[in-house]
Amino acid sequence: MSVLTVNDLTKYYADNLILDKVSLQISAREKVALIGHNGTGKTTLLKLIAGSMRSDEGTIVLHGGAKVHYLAQEPDLPVGRTLFEAVTEAFAHLKKLETELHILEQQMAETDNLDKVLKKYAELTEKFELAGGYTLESRVRTVLFGVGFSERDLSTLAEHLSGGQRVRAALAKALLEVPELLLLDEPTNHLDLEAVEWLEGFMPGYNGAVLLVSHDRHFLDRVVTRCIELENHKVEEYPGNFSKFRALKAERRAHQGETYRREQSEMKRMKVFINRYRSGSRSTLSKSWEKRLNRFSGSAVAKPTSKTNLKLHVSERKRSGRDVLALEKVQVGYNDDMLFSPFSVEVKRGERIAMLGPNGSGKTSLLRALMGYIPHKGHIRWGGSVHVGYFDQQLTLLNPTGRVIDEILTAIPSLSDWDARAYLAQFLFRDEMVWQGISTLSGGERNRLSLARLLFMGYNVLILDEPTNHLDVESREVLERALVQYPGTIIFVSHDRYFLNKVATRVWKFGNKQIEDHKQNYSDFRQVLFAPKIIALPMEKKAPLDRRKQVDVQAIENEISRLEREKVDYEEQMAQSDFVRQKDGGKEAVARYMWVCSRLKELYEHWEKVAE
Repeated sequence: MSVLTVNDLTKYYADNLILDKVSLQISAREKVALIGHNGTGKTTLLKLIAGSMRSDEGTIVLHGGAKVHYLAQEPDLPVGRTLFEAVTEAFAHLKKLETELHILEQQMAETDNLDKVLKKYAELTEKFELAGGYTLESRVRTVLFGVGFSERDLSTLAEHLSGGQRVRAALAKALLEVPELLLLDEPTNHLDLEAVEWLEGFMPGYNGAVLLVSHDRHFLDRVVTRCIELENHKVEEYPGNFSKFRALKAERRAHQGETYRREQSEMKRMKVFINRYRSGSRSTLSKSWEKRLNRFSGSAVAKPTSKTNLKLHVSERKRSGRDVLALEKVQVGYNDDMLFSPFSVEVKRGERIAMLGPNGSGKTSLLRALMGYIPHKGHIRWGGSVHVGYFDQQLTLLNPTGRVIDEILTAIPSLSDWDARAYLAQFLFRDEMVWQGISTLSGGERNRLSLARLLFMGYNVLILDEPTNHLDVESREVLERALVQYPGTIIFVSHDRYFLNKVATRVWKFGNKQIEDHKQNYSDFRQVLFAPKIIALPMEKKAPLDRRKQVDVQAIENEISRLEREKVDYEEQMAQSDFVRQKDGGKEAVARYMWVCSRLKELYEHWEKVAE
């Protein structure tokens, strides 16, 4: 059963065509991704469906009076309400019922007409229960805690919440209201990893239909069952999750390219025949072929378009010293309420450090302390020849009321207009876009402009706070490749797991008022973090192995065999004369080798107990 039908939707901004006869359907409880490059009109389509914007042509039908809720990238919350009150304001009818029940309870002790009061009380109780009144508070707490709030946050006034907290509060409110159709625009942008993973688990069982815009590849793979791509003002549908979409699109493009080449070759052959016999005894046949060519060209497959992607090359103008940064008992906080215990660490040239942890644990605060923007305790010492560049997740620009080209010319006054335009073209700001007002840019476009300004300066240390937010998938992948090839040092915050896997060589884990330093890449960090904890139970007496134990023993022996091979591989690597010449001096390999040895020791001990 469909909850939404869109037919021939067309939308212009002034003379610019955004959507051209777009048609689509969403079924009840279906989870659908709306995919496309930045600026293709995804947010516009969501706003049209939500009714906050009018189309120029076409129809939008919400079947059966279905309710729709649109969660924008920058949502509004009521002023003067606590977080808990703001999230539950849609359940005012339940609050009213609860108040009526309390009044009836008081009347029971005072009235002479008890039967009438009891009857009314039973009716309201049933109504309250069916509407979920008795479970409302627990559901609200479950969702609020799931998206990263704490018990203390529930009494915070909505106007005192940060931008990221407001987005999370609005997301919780939308999930709790369970409309028949939920429209989500970048729902994971302000969530930490734990909250993103909670949302991944929550969405498949969510009772409403969802149409969402997201560039989080892992999230899309886990949540959606169909993808709708918006490209060249039109939509095309693909079954399956995001990975399936990419594979199917590649197949379609390859088939389209082959069909286009074959048809062009046939039309070329027909033109040669027509021109050769245009006059003479076969002119009639030539005219017939010309009509055939016109019909053929009218239905021919269009030439596959190649989308221009971001072009990034991240370089450093001056090499830093080997010792880049030293922290000695550093703490950050407000009014002596420190976000984490004293943290001491050294950072060497070429390391790419990912900062992971829940929102509010101090990641951004530490980055701002490193930049000198907020006070701190302890000592922060930058090494020699260090030149630090900072990417702010708020996308703070030099002149928010200016034009795109002004942002580059203000940062680099010596640059000519021509050179500025050529440089901006690498970040997809071409032709008239360079004169566009910054205030009119989308989130993805502001992100690209911030990156353009940052990367031009040739910093040898980059501090990046959520650099992939608002970027489309292709731009994220370009940024990943550029940062992996960057010879300088990077300290960054991100919740994009693909990005973390590609870029990070070291992890600082925030949580429980402390920072843990893990000298390993993200995938190895996750493997250690979620490695199964084996608990050996004491056995009173020896007994024959049952089938389940045989399976356990076999699994342990298989893991031992795999890790023993890995241990030998690392020992052979470390025996090579050039082992310490690796970029990190072999530290990453040594850390992994030590973990393998420790894990093997645990497995040997457990195998001896289980196999007895």
